[in-house]
Amino acid sequence: MSNVLNAVAQLEIARSIKALADAIDLQGSK
Repeated sequence: MSNVLNAVAQLEIARSIKALADAIDLQGSK
């Protein structure tokens, strides 16, 4: 069960990092 929670946590972290990267890219392109 902990493996499932760990995988979900990693997905959430990856999603957050991607969102931050997208935001930085948007700011840099202005």
